[in-house]
This record gives sequence, C-alpha cells and structure tokens, in this order.
Amino acid sequence: LYAQPYDSINWPSQRSNVADIDIYTPHSWMLSASFVLLNLYEKWHVKSWRDKAIAECLEHIQADDRFTKGISIGPISMVINLLVQWHVGGPNTEVFKEKVDRISDYLWYSSANRPYHESVVCYSSVCLSL
Repeated sequence: LYAQPYDSINWPSQRSNVADIDIYTPHSWMLSASFVLLNLYEKWHVKSWRDKAIAECLEHIQADDRFTKGISIGPISMVINLLVQWHVGGPNTEVFKEKVDRISDYLWYSSANRPYHESVVCYSSVCLSL
C-alpha cells in the first residue's frame, strides 16, 4: 500500500486519506475532534492500558478459533486471525497449523468451476507464502 518504510509515514495525516467514492458521509467535527484526541493519546499513551487491550483482543481471537474450530466467522476475519496467530506463536504452533488446514474450507467452487470467494484465494495465497 505504501512505497516508503512504514516507520516514516505520518499516520495521523492518513486518517482522512480516503478516496472520495469511499466517503459515504462527510467527516463531522466530532470525528475531527476524535482524531485530535487519538493523536494525543498515541503520543502519550498508557502502556499498561495498551497491553491490556492487546491481550483482550488476542483472547477474543483465541475464543473465536476455539468456538469455530479454526474457521472463524468469515473469510476476512479468518485470514486476519491466521496472521495474528502466526505473529504470536509462529508457524509451527498447533493453532496456526489448524487454521492453515482450514483455508481450503473457503476455497469451494461453483458449478462453473469458479471459486465463490475469489478474494479469499488471494488472501490465502498471501498467507501461505509467509
């Protein structure tokens, strides 16, 4: 998405960097004020709050994997959860291997022998190339 290294990108300026066709509702003053507050928080955040939030997100992802036996609630969240599990535990963990085994569940074909979830094929190929 970006040609330069990610650590050199001014992320706060990217919050409004959206194609006109993708803006369904103009940004309100409340959204702009929220962005200012988020920018301040990012400069001076409380590390313990962030660590707790990340742990809570990981707990939700792990619960989703347990409840759905690794397939998740949809193809996009499945790929995101797969990447999170790879980042947290690495490619040799049982959880990651189970999720990789479930990728084929999203690659079913129509009667015309075309994948229904062509975007998942693309996402999955990116994940498998890791």
